[in-house]
Amino acid sequence: MKKYKLLKNETLVFSNSTLYRIQALRDFGNVKKGDKGGWIESEKNLSHDELCWVSGDGQVYENGRVSGNGQVFGDGRVFGDGWVFGNGQVSENGRVYGNGQVFGNGQVFGNGQVSGDGRVYGNSWVYGKSKCIRKIMTGKFDNLSEYFTLTELEQDERYYYAYKTVDRNYKNSIHTDDKIITYKIGKSYTEKDIDCDVDNDCGAGINVAPLQWCLYENQGRILMVRIPKKNNEIIVPKKSDGKFRVKKLTVVREIKL
Repeated sequence: MKKYKLLKNETLVFSNSTLYRIQALRDFGNVKKGDKGGWIESEKNLSHDELCWVSGDGQVYENGRVSGNGQVFGDGRVFGDGWVFGNGQVSENGRVYGNGQVFGNGQVFGNGQVSGDGRVYGNSWVYGKSKCIRKIMTGKFDNLSEYFTLTELEQDERYYYAYKTVDRNYKNSIHTDDKIITYKIGKSYTEKDIDCDVDNDCGAGINVAPLQWCLYENQGRILMVRIPKKNNEIIVPKKSDGKFRVKKLTVVREIKL
């Protein structure tokens, strides 16, 4: 049974798409029959099942989708192949596009953006001017500072800060020969034979990444690491999906999931 209809007399032309105001045909969740919602291009943008809804000035168009209990409101927008599902929310000026996904209890608000193959889930938030971009266009950076600015990894005068996923026993390989290392809080690690060739995606080195990458690829635990800027090798492969490798780092703490 359909839960809404498109109001053909209330339209909005945006980005070469014609969007229609929606109106509820029955009660569900906090929505009452007759309530007007936000804007969608067609019924493929918003599921008739469960409690998902677009309200306020929220917009969903192109191949953007909202399903499950997903919510888009405020001036939130979902487009491209963006998808909001589970209990995901996009609000204020939040944007989800490309192949971006928001699910679980993930939230995108403020001027937050999720794009590329970015994923926001669990209890994660993307807000302010933050961007979650899992497919990073590597090989085009003028310097490492540009990479860290794009990925919004923290840094100070002496260190970069990134994340590493390890198994439940804090173990992971440090080298392509599968040498297993057990990582401990406060301990420093060095890979003597790091591969400095940016054309090698999986060369020798200690692999680290932004937090969102680690959440998506989580092996059991996630550690925050400190990477010295000086007397170190930091390699971002040309075809990186966000992961990069370093010669030296220190484990700072575990991220509680």
